[in-house]
Amino acid sequence: QIRFVTSTQTKIWTGAGAATTSIKNTGGVADVYATLIFGTDAYGVTEIRGNGVKTIIKDFGSSGTADPLEQRATAAWKAWYVAEILNDAFMVRVESGASL
Repeated sequence: QIRFVTSTQTKIWTGAGAATTSIKNTGGVADVYATLIFGTDAYGVTEIRGNGVKTIIKDFGSSGTADPLEQRATAAWKAWYVAEILNDAFMVRVESGASL
């Protein structure tokens, strides 16, 4: 079973590839793109139960004299999460050069 996941957050090394005259006939340099491939059980993640995610809401005026006009309120969240590489041999990074 194979699953492909695309992302705009992958690593791109701009201008890091080999120079060639075939890139737009200008002798430009190719960009290098990283592709990550993970096998089964290459990594593991935690599943924290109970207080794994916490939402914190402070209402208007809750900061006392630091907010005398009661204009500030905040909302935030925090989460506990861990990912761990289980077997380096089950993952690989492929680098390929391309130009648009």
